[in-house]
Amino acid sequence: MTDISRSKQATDALRFTQFTLDRFADAAFWVGPDARFVYVNDAACYSVGYSRDELLTMTVHDIDPQFTKEVWPDHWKEVKERHSFSLESVHKHRDGSTFPVEITVNFVEFEGQEFNCAFAHDITARKQAEKNLQESEEKYRAIFESFHDVYYRTNREGEITLISPSVRDQAGYDPEDVLGHPVTDFYADPDDQEVFMQEIEKFGMINDYESKFMAKDGRIIDVSISARLIFGDDGHVLGFEGVLRNITGRKRTEEDKAKLEAQLQHSQKMEAVGRLAGGIAHDFNNILTVISGNTDMGMMVLRESDPLYERLSTIKQATDHASELIQQLLLFSRKHIATPEILDLNSVISGLELMLPRLIGEDIVLDFRLADDAGKVKINRGQMEQVLVNLAINARDAMSQGGRLTFETSTLEMDELSARLHLLEKPGTYAVVSVSDTGPGMSKELIENIFEPFFTTKSTGTGLGLSTAYGIIDKNQGRISVYSEEGLGTTFRVYLPACDEDVTNENESGLSNDLPWGNESILLAEDEEGVRDLEVEILTSLGYQVHQFANPDDAVDYYKKNPGGIDLLITDVIMPDLSGPQLAEKCHEIGGIEKVLYISGYTSDALAEHGIDQEHVNLLMKPFSPEELALMVREILDSSDDSTESD
Repeated sequence: MTDISRSKQATDALRFTQFTLDRFADAAFWVGPDARFVYVNDAACYSVGYSRDELLTMTVHDIDPQFTKEVWPDHWKEVKERHSFSLESVHKHRDGSTFPVEITVNFVEFEGQEFNCAFAHDITARKQAEKNLQESEEKYRAIFESFHDVYYRTNREGEITLISPSVRDQAGYDPEDVLGHPVTDFYADPDDQEVFMQEIEKFGMINDYESKFMAKDGRIIDVSISARLIFGDDGHVLGFEGVLRNITGRKRTEEDKAKLEAQLQHSQKMEAVGRLAGGIAHDFNNILTVISGNTDMGMMVLRESDPLYERLSTIKQATDHASELIQQLLLFSRKHIATPEILDLNSVISGLELMLPRLIGEDIVLDFRLADDAGKVKINRGQMEQVLVNLAINARDAMSQGGRLTFETSTLEMDELSARLHLLEKPGTYAVVSVSDTGPGMSKELIENIFEPFFTTKSTGTGLGLSTAYGIIDKNQGRISVYSEEGLGTTFRVYLPACDEDVTNENESGLSNDLPWGNESILLAEDEEGVRDLEVEILTSLGYQVHQFANPDDAVDYYKKNPGGIDLLITDVIMPDLSGPQLAEKCHEIGGIEKVLYISGYTSDALAEHGIDQEHVNLLMKPFSPEELALMVREILDSSDDSTESD
């Protein structure tokens, strides 16, 4: 019974061992001296894709390309000598793919037979992790070596233990020059380091701490430091690491940047109010057209001695003043329609010499310093004169006790940086007009608001003089700047792109007092009743046959029924349902109408959105006088150009 019990125990132990090995997570291979497998577990079969029966007919050479028949004897010898060791190899799957393994070799001798009991662990994931780590380290090293800012690390005593090579470019030091030195050695002011350490110890990190460092050549450089404490596993501070950035260049340009930002904010404010001004201009122009036009019509039938004529004249003056105010608003908003000319800058200023003394008074001395090479500019003459007059009036108001007003011209070459600093569109040659006064000067707060619309320090006035000047120059790709100090006077400088084209000849011919008549047939589309009635009255009084419509679609329907009998189409640009250009196109498709006069009170931006190219169409802006309408209608009808475009 004892022998049977022992035999059963041995059998049970063997079965348990095999059961355990079969379920072992790693692959188990028992190999004989001839490299043949004598036992494999389930994990081994799964790892290489063969069944147990298939593997027991195979050798190590079949699944491990590294252990060929030629190297196997030496490997077996090593196994016998070392008994147990680990190595890395490659196993081949049934499908031909390979994967890395770590093999633990164990030499076993049993009942006179020798075996290699090997356990193979798939290390694909580990190898991939090692590869990723290596790539990460290489990437980190590449970043570290090419870092523009200076990365550094210190120990607990503040001595530099690691620093990037970029310290050479940023401060002139080789890394070897600073390693082992306390960071305090490089602060221009050691007190800064004390403040830095207090902050980082308090919060554990610090961002964008600005200080001054000493470069190797003795220069003081501005730096910005971001750093954090480094802690050990026990929670104690080991030192700190940080990034140091040379901000010397940034510091030098901060004032310029602040200036640019202020100018940008100012431009945005001007643009916002400009949109408001443009929005109300249309409605105002319609109202002024009706008032002014009917006033003109009334005055035309009265004698100047008539008391009513004087009252109408007063109304006319008021509407003209209101119209000028609207134009100032549009000039400020950079949406006024004005034809630019090629002007000699000195000539424009000289043309104001007789008028300016009466404008500014006898107690102010005028001084003109006009450079011979002041050059030419492209801008509407009336607008340029208005800018100069507005600046002169502003100077006059500043010198209530008299003084000196100086107009000076010059040219200036702007490189790209200078152009950006002056908020000019592009570099190049600029004509400059400086208008200087000897008044009391202005405070910084006053300068910040000087170009704001409706801003004034006077008890009277609209507050649009300087904002209008600003809008005019800005529209013509220029800029106005102001420099002033309290007690030292003020200088405004106007920058305009210099121009090489020939000076525009001035048209000296005036308008005739006799309005031209006609008997042609006119198709009129205008949605504003008051304006439409005025236009009909003016045109019919001059002999024209007018077919009027408030709705452009009705005008199209009429023309479809009466094609070929219309000599001129007069249409508002922006109307409900159908715009003026769309109406003209529909009439053109029907045939017969080739000549078009557009009338509008909208701004140039709005006109452009509706397909109006102001330089190539016949356009009359509201408010207009009967004379202006009569002359333009006659000019278009007498033109030999059979198109909607003007010459």
